[in-house]
Amino acid sequence: MAFLEQHPDIGFLGTNNIVKQQRDNAFIFYKSEHPLSDDIIKESILSHNPFCHSTVMYRNIYDNFGGYPEDILHTEDYGYWLRAGTHTKFANLPDYTTLYNSHNNNTSHIHRLAQKLESL
Repeated sequence: MAFLEQHPDIGFLGTNNIVKQQRDNAFIFYKSEHPLSDDIIKESILSHNPFCHSTVMYRNIYDNFGGYPEDILHTEDYGYWLRAGTHTKFANLPDYTTLYNSHNNNTSHIHRLAQKLESL
């Protein structure tokens, strides 16, 4: 909240996260780092998702451009951020604030190909 209060031009704010992934009978933990500045986020958003969805905070800018698009499946958050980027600035903090549990039943695993096609 303090970062958003100090940077009123930032409309979307995320953070880095730790990923917990099961492989066979063991868990692997790794750091997932995301670009920090608006220009790098907007450059990278065309090739991959620069946010961990569960870390994102955003201002009340919904009325400016609507919410999550309903005409695409499995990539609604990505579509929302692409649209939001034309109205506001993005940022990610370097902090690791979330433990993301990655497993074979995650939407991003089950619908990986559909997500790639929708993103394109």
